[in-house]
Amino acid sequence: MMTFPVRTGQETSHSARRFIMLGLAGAALGLGFALLISDRNIKYNIEELAA
Repeated sequence: MMTFPVRTGQETSHSARRFIMLGLAGAALGLGFALLISDRNIKYNIEELAA
């Protein structure tokens, strides 16, 4: 639907807050996953250098 119904301020702030929370949760999961992958790669590189 391309039409946007007029909402009250409370509903808009609630949906915006939910959107922000979902964004923060997704960013935290993505960052944690990236750190986990990079941490493993760093450990493998250190083991290869030490060998």
